[in-house]
Amino acid sequence: QEAPRYLIVPWEILDAHLDWLLSIPIGVAIFDEVQRVQDRQGKWSNAARKVAAHARRVLALSATPAPNCVRDLYSMLDLLAAGSQGTFWPWAKRYSAAAEKFIEGVGKVWDTSGASNIPELRARLRFFAHKVDKARSHKALPPLRRIVHYIPAGDLLADRVAKKDRVARAAKDRLTAPLMLAARRARPYAMQLIRENLPPNGKIVVF
Repeated sequence: QEAPRYLIVPWEILDAHLDWLLSIPIGVAIFDEVQRVQDRQGKWSNAARKVAAHARRVLALSATPAPNCVRDLYSMLDLLAAGSQGTFWPWAKRYSAAAEKFIEGVGKVWDTSGASNIPELRARLRFFAHKVDKARSHKALPPLRRIVHYIPAGDLLADRVAKKDRVARAAKDRLTAPLMLAARRARPYAMQLIRENLPPNGKIVVF
């Protein structure tokens, strides 16, 4: 069977098509939302590593911030260039401040949630990572097909719910009550924007 010019495979079914993917030539493998490989033992991660090793070139893309997760970088870097970072535990000890700690009822476990030798890690990342700011990336895209309106924060804070209603809702449900109240306050402004911007035979989606 001839290999397709391009193929888009969702992460969720990557492992189900692994054998076929490894049977065709892959010039460039592009992994979008590459932070999904952070689970080093997951099916997606194992399949992704095998596809990456089979491809002639690998690109990993992500626009998702991952603060305070230094350890998660290992899987992403290993996907880009297998073996370039060594094995996980020496890497984690050097850059994630990996250390044993005692948890009552569990015993000794390894904590890899920290960060260490970050200047050195940043220097190493220069060989693998390239940052593109929003202005540059959007300049290469076609014009937006949608218009987004944001309701001013001052309008959102205008409370139109009686105090006794707020107290009753908050007592009943501490989690969803504030969200319900915020949506209720935003509704008149959202409806006004809809009336002003609804095109003939068009539609407006409100989140």
